[in-house]
Amino acid sequence: MSLLCNTNCGTIADVPTSYFECVDQFLEFGSSKMILHTCDTAFTDVLDADEWTDRITASTTRLMPPGRIVVGEPSQTSFEVDGEGRKSVGAVTYTIDYETYQFGADPTDSCVYWQNIFANSNTLRLNWLDKNGYFYVPKDWATEISAGAPATIATESLGYEFSITKIPSIVAGEAGKAKWVCQFEIRPIEVLHFVELPGVASVLA
Repeated sequence: MSLLCNTNCGTIADVPTSYFECVDQFLEFGSSKMILHTCDTAFTDVLDADEWTDRITASTTRLMPPGRIVVGEPSQTSFEVDGEGRKSVGAVTYTIDYETYQFGADPTDSCVYWQNIFANSNTLRLNWLDKNGYFYVPKDWATEISAGAPATIATESLGYEFSITKIPSIVAGEAGKAKWVCQFEIRPIEVLHFVELPGVASVLA
């Protein structure tokens, strides 16, 4: 049995309106593009494609080599917050598995590239772009972007802070080809949000 809630504990939110509009609308699963930023990269308007061009020119934002990106289901901990058995979510962890068959004209350059990412991961931030053209960004950025231009948060990176949980390495792929593999980990205690950034995907390409 569930008792009525205590109205003295704060405002009771309405039940959200369902987004389903009687017609099936599906999305493709999977991602193929990952973006890295330096941790001090700030956007005055993330909806401005020209600003992305400036960041790329300045080498503070870069697209990683094309590959296969799989974002796993979150693993999480919970803890009991009172003697009634009520629980709250503790740590939340998402793993992002990345692999690419791309080595470049001089394959030794790929070793330097991955060593730099491994050594400097604490000063980098990441986003990814799914097969439907949506960018995954932190919740506060998604709110700003949905409100329209100019979309900015002066004190918060557009990308997720991450750890590398599997060191970049070369392993056997399909058809006897070699591939680079790496695993990233992010820990946002929130539902993952995706947004449209018109014109940005073409700039990154």
